Amino acid sequence: MKKRIFAAILAAAMMMSLVACGTETSVTESVETAIEATSASVEEATEEAVEEATEEVSATGVVEDGVYTNEFFGFKFEAAEGYTLAADETAEFSISDETQLKTVNVTVTNVGEVGSQEEIDAAIDLMLPELQSTYEGIGLTDVTIEKETITFAGAEYTGAVIKGSMDANGTTVDMVARQIYMVKDGYMACITATSFAEDATAELLAMGSALN
Repeated sequence: MKKRIFAAILAAAMMMSLVACGTETSVTESVETAIEATSASVEEATEEAVEEATEEVSATGVVEDGVYTNEFFGFKFEAAEGYTLAADETAEFSISDETQLKTVNVTVTNVGEVGSQEEIDAAIDLMLPELQSTYEGIGLTDVTIEKETITFAGAEYTGAVIKGSMDANGTTVDMVARQIYMVKDGYMACITATSFAEDATAELLAMGSALN
């Protein structure tokens, strides 16, 4: 049961991260609708999962002087030349280039006692089939989602690579997104790097580094 709850929370976090990635309005609205459907029982599951969590912990980061720092998870992001870091309504922050075709963001979710770093593999396996259908439902075609070990800030994490194509004003544009999931003490950070037309996800993730 816990694995299924964690998988549902993970799926909702993945979808929410795409909302913060600068997708066009029609797609964003479809994603939000999908989140509502995917999250029908997630809110209850999350409440159930965090009932036992009595100690308040700040897992969110701060943006100061153009740098996002998250002491809880031990990493920071700083925009490279040609990119801008800004606050975001649906994420901790968002870094994007002038075209908005390359973005990276972080969302932080309270998962209570239902998830751990070790359980992410099983959670991804559980949610992949349904998640692929969900992405296809928001207009992506030729969708593939694969589990992948991704190196970030000097450490390896289980993540997912999402690939697909979408129609933008009559032109088919390829999309690649890489997501990293970090779980610690009842919280999960989802780092999402998304790029259109070319795969720049490694470049985007390279803007993150470990805190000394």
